[in-house]
Amino acid sequence: MLGGIYSDQTCPKCGERMQDNRRDAVHCLEHPEQKATRMIVQVGRNIRRRFSGEDGYIKAFRFLTGIRFKTDEGTLDARDYQANSPLAFSKLAQDYIEIKELELQRGLLAKGTFRPIKHEIGLAISYFGEGNVKQIGFIELQKFLLSLEELSSKSIHNVRTNLHAFWSWLVRARVIKPDEKPEFPEVEFMLTRRKVVDIATQNAILQEVYNLVMPHAPRVYLAIRWLCIYVGVRPAELLGLKEKNVDLKLGCVTVEDHKTARKSKAPKTFPLLPEDIELLKKLPRAFGDLPLFRHDSAYNSNLKMGQPFGPKILYRFWKRACEKVGVEGVDLYGGTRHSAMRYYREHMSMEDVLRLSFHTVSKTGLHYVNISQNELLRGYAVRGGTPMEHGKKKAPKIRG
Repeated sequence: MLGGIYSDQTCPKCGERMQDNRRDAVHCLEHPEQKATRMIVQVGRNIRRRFSGEDGYIKAFRFLTGIRFKTDEGTLDARDYQANSPLAFSKLAQDYIEIKELELQRGLLAKGTFRPIKHEIGLAISYFGEGNVKQIGFIELQKFLLSLEELSSKSIHNVRTNLHAFWSWLVRARVIKPDEKPEFPEVEFMLTRRKVVDIATQNAILQEVYNLVMPHAPRVYLAIRWLCIYVGVRPAELLGLKEKNVDLKLGCVTVEDHKTARKSKAPKTFPLLPEDIELLKKLPRAFGDLPLFRHDSAYNSNLKMGQPFGPKILYRFWKRACEKVGVEGVDLYGGTRHSAMRYYREHMSMEDVLRLSFHTVSKTGLHYVNISQNELLRGYAVRGGTPMEHGKKKAPKIRG
C-alpha cells in the first residue's frame, strides 16, 4: 500500500515504537491499551503531515486515503502537501515581483509600470497569504476585490488586471496547468475624464508660461509647447531626451526610451516644425549625453547650470500660468496633450489623430501603418503656432 501512518511516540511500559493496526489506532503491539496521540502520515519523500488529538488517527486515515485515491486517478500533485508550500500565493507572487524588478533593471519595464504591479500584487499577498494558488478560485478572487473598498473602481480593475497577468505567468511558467487558472470576476469602472481647454485658452496659458520663464528658463517653455503640439510624446519621455536625440539638420527628434515599444526598443521619431527648429538654434548646444531639458542658468540658489529638469517642474509652471489666466482644475497632461488631441480630432480623422500620437487600436481590428515624416509634419502644422514673444499683452482670464 502507498504510504502509511506512523508515530514518533514509544510505549511508556516497554519503550517499543508504536505501530499502525490499520483499523483504529497506532499502539504498542505488546500493550494495545497504550495508544499514540501523535500521528504522522508519510507518503514517499515529499508528503509528510502530522495529526494529533483524540481524533488524530481518524484524520490521518482520511488524509492517507485521499492521497491514495488521487494517486489512483492520476491527479495527485505532491506540491500541494509539501511542508515548504511551493504553491503558496505569497511565495509565487514574490517570485513574480522579483522577475518584474529584473525586467525593470534591464529596461524592459517602465518604472511607472512596475510600481503599481508591486503595490497591487502586494495587496493580494496580504489577503491570500500562504493560500495555495490552485485553491484560489472565482469566489475567493471576488471576495478579495470586493474587500478593496477604499479603492476606486478603476484601481480595483487595475488590481484584477495585474492578478490575471500573474496567473497567466503561472501557466506560462508551467507552475499550474491552463485549466487550473481561475475565472476572474468582471470589474466595471468609469474613467474620470481629464479637464481640457480649447486652443485659445491653451495659447493663453502658453503665453503666461513664456512670461514666467523668460529669459532664464526658455527650455521650460519649449517643453510645454512641445507637449501641446507633438502629442506622440509623453511628459516623462520628453524630459528623458538628450542632446543627441535632436538632429537640427534633419529637423527631427528621436525618442529612444518610450512606453509604446518598451519591449521592442524601437525608437519613435517625429519632425519639428520650422519655428521649433529656430527656437532650438537659439539655445546653447552641448555634448550628446547631456539632457536636452536642463537649466541653462542657476537662476535661484537651488539650481546648478546644466542640472536636468526635475519631474515636477513643467507641472509647477503650468499651474502657475493657469492661475494667471484664471483656469482651474486643468492639469499638465489634460491641458497639453489631451487638449491638443481633441483639437486635432476636430480637424482630422480618428485614424490620422492616432497615427500622429503613435497609437494603435487593435481592439477595433484596425491596423495602422507607419506614417511618413512629411505626413507627421503636415499634421503637427495644423496645430503649429507662432512662438510667444516677451511682453505680449496678457490674455483675459478664462475659466476652463
